[in-house]
Amino acid sequence: RSVGRRDQHGDILNEGVDTYINESKAVEEVLFQEREKALVTLRSISDAVVTTDASGQVEFLNTVAERLTGWRHDEAQGRPLDDIFQIVNEHRKRIEDPLSRALSEGDIVELEYHTLLIGRDGSEFAIQASAAPIRDHSSRVHGVVLVFKDVTEQHRLSRRLHHQATHDSLTGLVNRKEFEDRLDHSIGAFHTHGTPYVLCYLDLDQFKVVNDTAGHSAGDEMLKQIAALLQTCIRSRDTLGRMGGDEFSLLLENCPLGKALEIAENLVATIGDFRFTWGERRFAIGVSIGVVPITVDMTDRVQLMTKADVACFAAKDLGRNRVSVYCADDSELSQRHHDIVRAAELREALEQYRFRLYAQAIRSATDPDGQVVHYEVLVRLLDENGELLLPGSFIPAAERFGLMIEVDRWVISEALRQYGSLGIADGGPGLAINLSGDSLSDDRLVDFVGVLLAATAVPAHCVCFEVTETAAINRLAIAQKVITKLRDLGCRFALDDFGSGLSSFTYLKHLPVDYLKIDGSFIRDMHWDEVDRAMVKSINDIGHTMGIATVAECVESEEILAAVRQVGIDFVQGYAVGRPRPLPELVGRNGVVLVRSDNDGDY
Repeated sequence: RSVGRRDQHGDILNEGVDTYINESKAVEEVLFQEREKALVTLRSISDAVVTTDASGQVEFLNTVAERLTGWRHDEAQGRPLDDIFQIVNEHRKRIEDPLSRALSEGDIVELEYHTLLIGRDGSEFAIQASAAPIRDHSSRVHGVVLVFKDVTEQHRLSRRLHHQATHDSLTGLVNRKEFEDRLDHSIGAFHTHGTPYVLCYLDLDQFKVVNDTAGHSAGDEMLKQIAALLQTCIRSRDTLGRMGGDEFSLLLENCPLGKALEIAENLVATIGDFRFTWGERRFAIGVSIGVVPITVDMTDRVQLMTKADVACFAAKDLGRNRVSVYCADDSELSQRHHDIVRAAELREALEQYRFRLYAQAIRSATDPDGQVVHYEVLVRLLDENGELLLPGSFIPAAERFGLMIEVDRWVISEALRQYGSLGIADGGPGLAINLSGDSLSDDRLVDFVGVLLAATAVPAHCVCFEVTETAAINRLAIAQKVITKLRDLGCRFALDDFGSGLSSFTYLKHLPVDYLKIDGSFIRDMHWDEVDRAMVKSINDIGHTMGIATVAECVESEEILAAVRQVGIDFVQGYAVGRPRPLPELVGRNGVVLVRSDNDGDY
């Protein structure tokens, strides 16, 4: 069809064509500018961009993509995407390129988090990437655009933070939290798939000697060397963790008990042969190991760890530097298990203030119905069910697991606080407070007592501390020093359970005490047993000769009271003269209750 119009000679004018051409050139120019703008934009953005046609042939790489892949745009153009975009997962296994998925699914495809891009020169980059189909106005797919960015530094930082959160900073082993997480997973794997696992609990022997004689720097260095040595003795699939201090745990995967015992025995032998050198000193140490396999009745990590701990204590009791396997039928191990559980409850009780103080009267043997001379402070534990437990059910666990100093300090501070609040005048009944052997060895005890006496305004002469004869004899030099210092403060001192030792009289002259509390085993039957009566009389006579007052424990009947009085004992204590009562119900000199419990019975 003709375009334009004719001139006067009949020739067709081309102004319509010219207009069309000019408009086409203008459109091309606009498209060219838009394309250039798009290319400049793609080249300037921080993400890498690669585009392909519908068959997967590379059409374009921006500058960032060139740098990461190692391919120039002109080299890569027309090549399959697989040639320039080689990716693997964290285990170095090839990953399917996202192009085929984007084309087949017709949607955006995200690559997995731990994706590594292998550059042309072999360099590696952690990348975050996605691929999306390119569609025209009719929604037909004409190619794929791949966008990815270098996240190597973020991954490195993330791994570092994760490592710090899950590993011990000193030894590089997994820490307690990570080990417990892996143990939880292993318990689940055993119950789901039947995979055998064995837990070992390791406690170094003689580590304290290194710390005390060479210092903590030496101890830290030795722990690092021990950790490295232990790792040489286990398999790559096993998990070795530091639980704190000089304690380690080992989780053996897919390992029957027999093989686990071989590994544990090898660890004992290896540590036994190891010599730690620090300066001119050489130290020999050992390791005690408790072993427990995961079985069908074990579904709780705490239960499993406790049993391994129990077995480790058994190894120490058997002579250290050996292996012990937990056995539920072993009565001694069962008792240790009970003690560990009880120790955990004691820690909670201390934090939750669930101890209660009771007191039992000590009266004159010649006037058992008269004024109370002392009240012996007794401690009870309120369990989670609200039941009061006697000391025999929790004190052994506290002694075994090193909690007696904390328990003693709570008793002393709370007894003096309650006693001070009563405002008892001089001449009223005093307090007798028991000290454990651990507290007797505490070099901060005397200062602790001095500060409390000042804070509560309790006269020092109203306080009498009791320590058992056995504890005093086992720490004779320390006991002499502590007793002397407490007496210098003005406090009094009693030697409890006297007569139970084999050499009681030999040591008595070395201990500056005010009272001898005769062991109840002699008192209970002295009203009919002539030997017991003679023993009590001899102790009483020796005590009086040395200027020491005597106290009979376990006076439970009128017959025993009469026998004690006849022998000449000074003071008596037992159900015949007063049962234990809550300390806040202390009775004053005139026999009136100074403080009563509140309505709900919580003292």
